[in-house]
Amino acid sequence: MRMRGATPIDAEPADRGPDGTRGGDGPGAARQDGMSRDAAGGDARPGHHDSGAARSIGEGGFEVGYDERFEDRWWWWSRVGQAAMALVLLLALSGLLGRGPLSHHSLSSADGTLTVDYEPLARYGTPTQITLHVADARLTPATGGGEEVRLVLSDLMAEPLGLQRAIPQPAGWSAGDGRIELRITAAPDALEQRIRLQAQPSAAGWVSLWARVGGQEVSWHQLVLP
Repeated sequence: MRMRGATPIDAEPADRGPDGTRGGDGPGAARQDGMSRDAAGGDARPGHHDSGAARSIGEGGFEVGYDERFEDRWWWWSRVGQAAMALVLLLALSGLLGRGPLSHHSLSSADGTLTVDYEPLARYGTPTQITLHVADARLTPATGGGEEVRLVLSDLMAEPLGLQRAIPQPAGWSAGDGRIELRITAAPDALEQRIRLQAQPSAAGWVSLWARVGGQEVSWHQLVLP
């Protein structure tokens, strides 16, 4: 406001406080600045740390949480999982969990005239096959002419291994005294006789088996898994 003949007086700024300081100066402003800094980036006081997880600054300047104990446990369990998956894959490729190099095994008699191919691991209720290779030296004359293979098996072949059939079809068979005897007509002009025994295990467990032809015997073991 100007008065005639008087020296002009400027109006007091509206933002001046009672103590004569401006709104941007003084302890009140300092408190506001401090609150703003706390809200923007956390407490900047020396030696102040939040309780709980440690903090670190990321590439973009943002504060990220870091829990060393959690990271260590996570790393350990991830390595355990990777090792378990690698072990299962190795067992599968080797044939211990299915078809593969270790899914079949062969044993021969002392003179090599009888060889047995079998699966060391069979499965309950799942078909399995045993193949016998018999050299011609172990053939015997058949009753009706020609030659035949007289194959004697452990009675465990029937139970619990679950013998279902033999290929070729036996000309006759008998059972008793803990054994099963099959008479199979020999194929003419063959270098060896191949006999396939097809079975389906009816119980899980360890089974000890044997086969005998012409005095030569081969013994083997099979584990039937549930």
